[in-house]
Amino acid sequence: MNTPVLCVHHGLPRRSKVGVIQRPPRALKGAPFVAKLLIEKGASIVATDKSGRTPLMLTMLHNWRRMTIAKMLIDENVPLETVDRKGMTALMLASSNGCLTMAKLLIKKGCRLDLAAFDGRTPLIHALYADELAITQLLIEEGAPLDEPIECRWSPLMLALDRNHLTMAKLLIEKGCSTDTVTQAGRTPLLYALYKGHLVIAELLIRKGCPLDSADAEGYTPLIYASSKGHLAIAELLLANGCRLVLSDRKGRTPLFHALSEGHSVMAELLRKRGCRVLILYP
Repeated sequence: MNTPVLCVHHGLPRRSKVGVIQRPPRALKGAPFVAKLLIEKGASIVATDKSGRTPLMLTMLHNWRRMTIAKMLIDENVPLETVDRKGMTALMLASSNGCLTMAKLLIKKGCRLDLAAFDGRTPLIHALYADELAITQLLIEEGAPLDEPIECRWSPLMLALDRNHLTMAKLLIEKGCSTDTVTQAGRTPLLYALYKGHLVIAELLIRKGCPLDSADAEGYTPLIYASSKGHLAIAELLLANGCRLVLSDRKGRTPLFHALSEGHSVMAELLRKRGCRVLILYP
């Protein structure tokens, strides 16, 4: 049995094997009236191409000119959470391709924000990876999960810090994301913020009560990072909030050692006054 699908062949609906789109539908190339005609003639709105993508999903790969077709398909009650062969939903495709208006429409129609593709990436992660900040903000404000980890146990906050999206990082923190997640390299958001030099975010994390003495795989604590990079205000804030001076890295080097080796004399003086030693020797 054959099923009509949403594509055009010499101006007429083309038939194919059940549920498979044999060629890219011309109706999706900017001809909403053709799409409307095909739907009225019984064209399948749930058929898929070789990548497992439905007509609705294909509209997410293009710009705002496909909005009319997307609305038309949604009005026909097309399933919103069908996944392609990579586990991607229409919202994930919209998030990774910068289709803000379509993302808003899908969310308004009740599309789930907590689904993840086969690689573990949620719509929020896809938006962050694609540097689509408007969609990122939309997803956060609409209640997307804030702490879903991806590869290497990176959370959305870690990804925002890595890609220097400080406004999004601040928004994630203010919305209550976890500040004590740890990557496979042993880094918390505070450690990574200091590593990247994002001092405003580091200060915000400290004031939010994140762990102050956690160490990465090399034994570097937040105070060691601050000392080695000369971030005096951050070091003072860490000390004021009770971080430990006696912790050293895996080679026994203390924050004072790192401050001296990098030539940060003011930092070294602060640490000396607090009683920090240069080295901690292990037997």
